[in-house]
Amino acid sequence: RYDRNEDAFSVLEITEHIFLSIYVCELALRFSALGWKCLRDSWVRLDCVIVISGILTWWILQPLNITSDHLGVLMVLRTARLIRLARAVRLLVQFRALWMLITGLVTSAETIIYTLLLLTTALYLCS
Repeated sequence: RYDRNEDAFSVLEITEHIFLSIYVCELALRFSALGWKCLRDSWVRLDCVIVISGILTWWILQPLNITSDHLGVLMVLRTARLIRLARAVRLLVQFRALWMLITGLVTSAETIIYTLLLLTTALYLCS
């Protein structure tokens, strides 16, 4: 039976592996060019955390069939990839309105997290 969702999911998985490979190569080139001194830059440290969490998720834990139920913290770290996108967008002046939206989202993140926590608590207590 043909299932479009499975095909779309496999395309997304392949894309994830391709981008993770590119990011690993980028970090390897950066370390080979600058050595350990590149870790002084906080953006490089963030890239390292993102790449390491991607490697753990896709190349180590997924082949071992460890489900996402056990990977809660690691999945949250994967959302840090959005910060990498924000960094790239910030460098482009043409995206000033988009940068303002991203800045607003980042500054409201604490309120969003507390709201999510409150909703989760209310759903847990009422279920």
